[in-house]
Amino acid sequence: MKIAPAILAASFLSLYCTCAAMADWGNVDKINKWFDDQKGRQYTIEGTKELQKAGPMQKAGEIQIPRGWDAVKVTKTDCKHRLTLCADTLFEFDKATLSQDAEATLRLVGPKIVELGEHPVRIEGHTDGKGTDEYNQNLSERRAERVKNWLMSNHYIPVASNIEGFGKKRPIAPNVKPDGSDDPNGRQKNRRVEIIVDTCTALNVEPQSSPAISTTSDTATKSPAWVVDDSNVLPFEHVFSPEQIKSQFTNAKVTPLGDDKLYFELLIPNDWQSKPLIVTKEQLAADRQTQIPLAELGPTATKDVLTEVRYMRVDDSVTPEQYLLAYATKSGFEIIKRQHAEFNERKAEDALMKLNTKDFGTVFTRLTVSKRGEYLFIIASSAPAAEYDKWKNIFAAAALSFDPKGK
Repeated sequence: MKIAPAILAASFLSLYCTCAAMADWGNVDKINKWFDDQKGRQYTIEGTKELQKAGPMQKAGEIQIPRGWDAVKVTKTDCKHRLTLCADTLFEFDKATLSQDAEATLRLVGPKIVELGEHPVRIEGHTDGKGTDEYNQNLSERRAERVKNWLMSNHYIPVASNIEGFGKKRPIAPNVKPDGSDDPNGRQKNRRVEIIVDTCTALNVEPQSSPAISTTSDTATKSPAWVVDDSNVLPFEHVFSPEQIKSQFTNAKVTPLGDDKLYFELLIPNDWQSKPLIVTKEQLAADRQTQIPLAELGPTATKDVLTEVRYMRVDDSVTPEQYLLAYATKSGFEIIKRQHAEFNERKAEDALMKLNTKDFGTVFTRLTVSKRGEYLFIIASSAPAAEYDKWKNIFAAAALSFDPKGK
């Protein structure tokens, strides 16, 4: 079934003429700077020279916070692949919210988990010896949960992954020196998050990687009933008038990583901004196993609303429909409605999906998947379920206008 969005038919000829005259969105082409080497980005805690007094604060003291791979230790046994991450790298003092630099380290770790294949994952939180047992237990659980949610939402681990908090019960270094004084270096080693992959056990879910996506007729029999957008949760026509597009939107032009093959354009509101991304060489080398982020865009006033552009290289036999269904299965999404469409002269699979999360409640995501050659492009626009109606037309504009023009 071919759906011809009226927004494109009615306004795109005039839109591109208008956008050509508009100033490009200044920082868009710089969205995806990536750092070849995270070493050297060291920070020293500033402030008092007094050693930490007894209390609940999980404070580092006057020691350097490791960054990138310096914050990760990998150990292997017969069946366990353990990645130990320094908690000071991931979290602010005494908090379970990810720090500004946490994503750089997690984006290095995520592809390594994917490379191990589909196996059960457990994430453990540990603290140092300061504070009460109850305080440390709660903090360790919340930190493990936060890391799990980030890795899950970025498609590095299955939704079924478990967490466990041990508080200060399992130190790997002394919390105090032999003379009884505080040992900040030892305590930093104890403040950690460990990701354990059971490589001897297969995970019984449909993988995300393209070679393992089923291309048989079984896929179609498992899909939801075929529907068209009669309830307006996936708007595709009369979204915005040409006048609104001219006055309220910018045609964002993005060349991710300076790679002309990945160049694309899409419509975003004038007041949206880009989110900084770091993409590593390791990630790019694994672009047949995991999605690679190309852009994250959102309104300045809220962090709960986001449009993401990603890509993945797939085999010729993999269709956008097959990928969307496999992706929803692995990530634990419930498909509310989906449609086969043609947006901007490009065939696409389009779906509204729901995911219940601990941190953000119920989230709605409009996922639009299209293909150009071996490149599969994914546009994912998400908002809290209660606010989806407010943003759905803006999400539609991104999905309808997305245009990969890479050479």
